[in-house]
Amino acid sequence: MSITDELREYVIGADGMGMTHGHAKSIYAIADRIDAEAKDNELFRREAGPFCDRLRDAAAERADVTLFGVDYVALPLDADGVPIRPGDELVIFETGERVRAYDIELYDDGRWLVCDDETMDSIHPDRLRHYHAPTVEDVLDEFFGKANLPDGTQTRAEIIAEYAAKLRLAEEVGT
Repeated sequence: MSITDELREYVIGADGMGMTHGHAKSIYAIADRIDAEAKDNELFRREAGPFCDRLRDAAAERADVTLFGVDYVALPLDADGVPIRPGDELVIFETGERVRAYDIELYDDGRWLVCDDETMDSIHPDRLRHYHAPTVEDVLDEFFGKANLPDGTQTRAEIIAEYAAKLRLAEEVGT
């Protein structure tokens, strides 16, 4: 039984006396509109399903797609395969210079360039990585990359994890 059928039964009432004719008529009209909208929604879902599948596949394949006469193109990817959006903070990995994507431009030959908001330089996305603030582990990894590893049974990763925990504890304690 549909919810609108339950509503119609409620209008009649368990004792058959129900509501006044005017109220019942109004509620029946509302129930009829709910049924019509539900039918329209089901039709929409049936027709929209293949459309949504096509759009999902295009996004997964990073394929260009035209929807309702509008062309959509997948965003350029940085060197790690992460999409670049205007406003993203990035690093030119050869130099370590931080840049902010002011604009991204797609040329007719299919080439993307990212425009830095300060220098207005155009940079190919393959030369960029998204910036992330260094973690304690990053700093220790850099340190151990420059220092000799002590002899012992701990691996580099174990030593980094141990000292990162100590640094976090020191920060929490305030020493």
